[in-house]
Amino acid sequence: MAVITISRRSYSGGALLAQELHERLGWPLLSQEDVSSAAAETYRITEQELFRGLYLPANFFERFTNQKERYLLATQAQVTQLLPDGNGIYHGLAGQFLFQDLCNAFKVRVVAPTEYRIETAMTRLGISRGEAVKTLAHDDVHRERWSRQIFAVDITDPDLYDLVVNLENIGIPAAADMITEIMSREDYQPTPQCMRDYGDFSLDRRVRAELYFNSPFHRGIVDIEVHDGVVNLSGGKAFAAAEDAMVEFVSRIPGVVEISTDQGTVSTVDI
Repeated sequence: MAVITISRRSYSGGALLAQELHERLGWPLLSQEDVSSAAAETYRITEQELFRGLYLPANFFERFTNQKERYLLATQAQVTQLLPDGNGIYHGLAGQFLFQDLCNAFKVRVVAPTEYRIETAMTRLGISRGEAVKTLAHDDVHRERWSRQIFAVDITDPDLYDLVVNLENIGIPAAADMITEIMSREDYQPTPQCMRDYGDFSLDRRVRAELYFNSPFHRGIVDIEVHDGVVNLSGGKAFAAAEDAMVEFVSRIPGVVEISTDQGTVSTVDI
C-alpha cells in the first residue's frame, strides 16, 4: 500500500485525477479541504487560521515564530490520523511535502496547458477569460512564493516528484491507468520497514501536535523521537520538572503504547 499525493497548479485537473484513482483503487480519498476541516477541530484552531497559517506567504512575525511549520505539523498529524494504514490518496497544496521523506509515498505532479486551466477556471468560477487569466497568474505567484518561503524549493522542480503527468499529452483516464499499473508492481509495494517508518512518522507527528496545540507544556522543553513505536522524551531541567505530568499526558494520546525517558521505559497500561 502507499500514499499517493497529487500536486498541481490551480484548475489543472488534479482533483479529477484523484477521484479517478479513488474509483479504480478503492483507496481513501482526502482533499486539502477535508484535512483542514478535521485538523481545525482536532487542534482547536479555525479553518481560517490554518489556511492563513499554512497556505498564504508568511509575514515577518510568522517567519520569526515558525508558525507555518506548526500548521504544517497539524496537517501532517491529521492526515496520518485519517490514513492510519498508510494507504490513500491526497490532493491539494503541500501534498508533495507532507510525506516527503517516506518510502511509501508516491508523489505525482499534474501539469496542464494554460488554455485548459483558463477554460476550467472560467467554467468553475463563472468568470470572464480576462478574469481567469488574472486569477491563474495570482495563484501561480502565490504558490511559488509559498513553496520557497516554507520549504526553500521550487514547487515546479520535477525532482520533487516520482511522476510528472502532462495533460496536454495524456488524458486523465490514461494517467489513472498508468498510476494504477505502477501501484500494482511488485517493486512499488511498501516493505515492512517502510510501514514501520510510516507508523513512527504518524505517531511522532501526532505526539508533537498534541503537545503543541492541546497541552499546557511549553513546546521548547522536550525533545521527541519515535522509534519502532516507542516514544522517547528527553530534555533539560524544565523537562525534568514536568516529566511525570508530560508522560501522563502523552500516554493518553491514541496509538502511544510505550514511553521512554531517562527514568526508563514504561507501558501506557501501567500509567
